[in-house]
Order: sequence, then C-alpha cells, then structure tokens
Amino acid sequence: MPNPLTPWERLVASAHLEEVDFVQCYLPMRGVTYKRGVEIDLAKRYPESINAIRFRGLPGQPDPSFFGAKMDSRNPSADSDWWEPVIKSEEDYDLLEMPDLRTILNRKVLRLYEGRYERIRDAQKGYKDSIASCSILGPMDFASEMRGYDRLLADLLRCPQKVHRLFDLITRVNIEWIEICQEFLGELGLLTLADHGLTFLSPRLYPSVLPYWQREFSAAPKDAIKWYHNEGNVTHVLEAVPEMGAEVFHLGWVDLGLAKRRIGDQVCLCGNLNTTSLLLRGSTEDVYKAAKKALEVAAPGGGFILSSSGGMAPSTPLENVDIMYKVATKEGRYPILKGFINRF
Repeated sequence: MPNPLTPWERLVASAHLEEVDFVQCYLPMRGVTYKRGVEIDLAKRYPESINAIRFRGLPGQPDPSFFGAKMDSRNPSADSDWWEPVIKSEEDYDLLEMPDLRTILNRKVLRLYEGRYERIRDAQKGYKDSIASCSILGPMDFASEMRGYDRLLADLLRCPQKVHRLFDLITRVNIEWIEICQEFLGELGLLTLADHGLTFLSPRLYPSVLPYWQREFSAAPKDAIKWYHNEGNVTHVLEAVPEMGAEVFHLGWVDLGLAKRRIGDQVCLCGNLNTTSLLLRGSTEDVYKAAKKALEVAAPGGGFILSSSGGMAPSTPLENVDIMYKVATKEGRYPILKGFINRF
C-alpha cells in the first residue's frame, strides 16, 4: 500500500491535474476566532487540508504606500485596507515613478528579518510541509486602491496609455518583490496572485491586460504553484485564466460544472461553496449536499480542490466547515466517477 500523500504533495498533484488519494480541501477562515493559537488550531483540526501546510513568507505584500498613498484609518476595525486615492486626476498618472523597493522594504520589513530568518528556517525544518510562499495584488486590484475601480475602468478607455504605464510599474514592483522573497526564503513553492479586475473586462479588452499577469506568474520558479484568486463572475472570460499562466483558480461566482467543462483540462479548480447564503447561514445538511455536488461536477479526472467561494465570513459555524472537510477526505476518494453522488 503506497504511503499517504502529505497535504503539500496532494496540493501539488492536484495543481498538476492528477488524481490523488482524496480531494484536497482549502478552508480560508477569517476572523480572530480562527487565528492559530487563539481558540482553535486549524492545522490540528484539519490535518489533511491546505491549512495544515506551514507557508513561510515575508509579512504583507506591495501596496499603494510604495507610491506615496496613505491608509485611511477612520475605521480601525475594518477587515480590509482602504487607501486614500493617490491618483485624483489623469495628470497624476504621469507623476508616478518606480519606487526604490529595497529602501522601502529595509525600513518596513527586511531589517526585522536580517540575522534571524535563518533561525526561523532552521526551526521549520522539522515540519512535514514547510513551503516558501509569496502573495501579490495584480495590477488591476493594486491600481484600484490608488484610483478607485470606477475611475480606473473609465480611464482604461479614456486614457489607456496612462493606465498601462501604471500597470507596468505595478508589475515591475511585484516582480521585484517576488525576487526579494526568494532571496530571504529560498525557492518559492507557491505564488498567489489576487486580482478581481478580470471580472470587469470584456473578451475584447482583457488581452490588453493579460501580459501583466503573465509576467508576474513567469517571475516565479518554474516548479512553483501559480495560484490565481478571484471570487468575481468571469464566466465571459474564463479562458483568460489558463492564458495568464495560472495552475490553480480559486473561483467564486462561476458555475463550477461549466468551469470544469471549459477550462478544467488546463487549470485546477478550487471552490466554490457560497460563503454567506450557504456556509454562514445554511444548515450542515445544506453544506453536505452542496459539497458532494461540487465533487460530482468538478472532481472526476482530478484537478479539483474543495473550498469556499472566497474568504469565509467571520463567525462561520465550525460545524459547516467540519462537513466540508469530511466530505473531501472521507467521501472524495479517487477514482471519482460522474454520478457518484447517487450512491450515497
């Protein structure tokens, strides 16, 4: 009998569209309740999930402060950052220059790690899975925090050259960040790129933005998993996901069966149980049925990770999360055939 896969090995095989021992599971739980060591330890509660992998990385990621933006602190309890727009007119695009990333990071981050990161790496050698990782905001999400999505999208039609100059600057910043992460962490095993901008682009327009995503994914090592996150409805441009170089697509408002048919032979799908109407407010029976249905339409043939449609809402009942994990690990064993749900 072969040795069981580790959570990381199962993730890698899933990303490569292979059938594994059982369906991998990713549980992006948010809120103080779910932070490691506060009330529950996700790695212990869900030992075969992606949550049990020790991802090591530098804190944070490039943000608009690199271009002089200031964070709006009027609501310190907000779950997400909100930046005061640094681009207030079309002319402001021309004032932006490539920031001195290493000087900024030496002041903010890197100085804290010099001399002690080797000790951190040594301490993690005993973990079953300890993977260097890096996350970035893609050019559209990043630029939206500097301009606002409504104005950014209008500018993309009104003054495209200015917007694309900004996209290029952001892409260069992200690529340099990837290089810095590798200097400190060693070769990356995972690059996560979050960019919801594809949701707003038409089939005619997205090819103009595609090269920036391609450059960012190409900056990661060849063997690193390229993970793309976007909860938005990209049904009209699904083919852009494999074109950008993504290997795993954490998707939200897209029909899972349709995504499997159109791009499931090119990209591992990760999703997509609704975070609010189902996981937050639904019953355990509702979650059970939805999780098994997701496996039925997306797991056959491999290349599937059971997850939510995005970050779970704070106070999501643990019982509902437990059901997801149980369905993946106990009832998601390969080989999985279409129509298997009828056997249960």
